[in-house]
Amino acid sequence: MSIPPYSTALVNMLIKNRNTAAGTPTTLGTPVTKESIDAIINKGSIERSRNNFLTIMSNRINAFATDKLQPKENWELSAAYLAKTSQPMILQISDKGKPEVVRQRDADLSKFSGVQQARLTKAMDQLDQLIIKQNANLVNQGLRTKLEDAAYTLEQITKGKQQPTSDWELQGKLLTTNLTPAKLGLSADGNVVIADQTKSALLDVPPEKRARLKEILSEWQQAASTGIYTQMWQIDAKVQVDLGKSFYFDVNDIGEPVVKDNSAANITPSFLNEDPYPNLGANTKWQKDALGFAAKGTPFFLDIDPAGQVIARQVTAQNVINFNKPPFYQQQQVGAIVSLLG
Repeated sequence: MSIPPYSTALVNMLIKNRNTAAGTPTTLGTPVTKESIDAIINKGSIERSRNNFLTIMSNRINAFATDKLQPKENWELSAAYLAKTSQPMILQISDKGKPEVVRQRDADLSKFSGVQQARLTKAMDQLDQLIIKQNANLVNQGLRTKLEDAAYTLEQITKGKQQPTSDWELQGKLLTTNLTPAKLGLSADGNVVIADQTKSALLDVPPEKRARLKEILSEWQQAASTGIYTQMWQIDAKVQVDLGKSFYFDVNDIGEPVVKDNSAANITPSFLNEDPYPNLGANTKWQKDALGFAAKGTPFFLDIDPAGQVIARQVTAQNVINFNKPPFYQQQQVGAIVSLLG
């Protein structure tokens, strides 16, 4: 293979500021030699090795996010933490050939223009606020789901379709069997609890109804101990137990006792029925995509698309490889050199 004489100066110009395999910077005065051409060719091999490395990294990170693997190395722990906390991350290979995962806010974004860097920084600021709101909603939804699941589980247990395993399940079965009114709820730290109403301070009941509810509970205990049920609400409560359902008492607006079962509709507090942020304010596609990744714990990062707009991308092998490519003008240089050498 020979290089046309007129191409030598052009090749020298195109490979300015690129390193040879030995690490010696080329300049306009450096002639094109077999060694400098080999360095360009060898770079393709290095590029393939790097891409293979990035592919393995991205595959492992997604395995961590789906609990198929447990992270052990520092970079793996960093990736798992960033995915769990909904923070965009950058995958890269260090100068020493070691895998690195960096929070995107702390990453080197010099491959982007100043305008693009500003857009990404602004986007990350916006994303922080959106994630806070979405996480508040997810906590709310998680508590609702926990109560729904607990109500279903308790009913299965009291009907004999499922065996109790946790402390609250055992207590729920025992209280129901003993005709004791008990209400399902959540503790301050979000754990499922079941409270014996006869021993409760009734703090979940409006103060003006507590005295009346205590009277009702006293009357019920007397009826249950004698097995003589003289009032309709007492009969209703006994029927609930006979049907294999747990129950508790409430008071209506005119002071009459009301028998309720531990269904999700009955035990879910009103403040949990509506999310704190019904409208997150995510108006752009990248915001919606990023929130979608964050909600699922999917690793992601922010990028700039060919039109110069912010875009959210999942951490996949191809996306990571593309992100780690050099800036466009450097890709042009390499393409031109390869073309001339071909």
